[in-house]
Amino acid sequence: RRQVPTPAIPAMTPALVKEIGGKLYPDLTHQFIVALTSHARNLRCNAYSKGAFDGAVRSVVALGLFLRPLRSPEAAKRLKGVGGQYYEVLTKSVKGAGKNKKAFQPAVNKFSSVAAAGLVALLELEAANPSSLGSFSMESLLGKINDL
Repeated sequence: RRQVPTPAIPAMTPALVKEIGGKLYPDLTHQFIVALTSHARNLRCNAYSKGAFDGAVRSVVALGLFLRPLRSPEAAKRLKGVGGQYYEVLTKSVKGAGKNKKAFQPAVNKFSSVAAAGLVALLELEAANPSSLGSFSMESLLGKINDL
């Protein structure tokens, strides 16, 4: 069977992006992280919802480490580590933002959660000192997180 190569997607010039009014589908990853973090904050008040709290925090980490943009709650639901149990939370965060507001975007080289920043800091510390075998003092880790 013969395969036809897929043509490359043309890059959008800044002038074209400005002309059409910005990206058509904004990246909602950071908005989802903020929504799940506030949901987890509400869950931590009750001892019987500890499992749901742990799941929400794991979902925040999974979203923080996902490299591609998330354009809808359905896309986030398909991620391993997020699943369908938080679909309502993600849908409410999109509906609550409204059509007039832009999606939340952190500053360049900043993170939406400490979990993702902590993992990046650990990787950078390990790359800087490979003989440490992955053990670092808490002070050096916190200093590296704050530098990110």
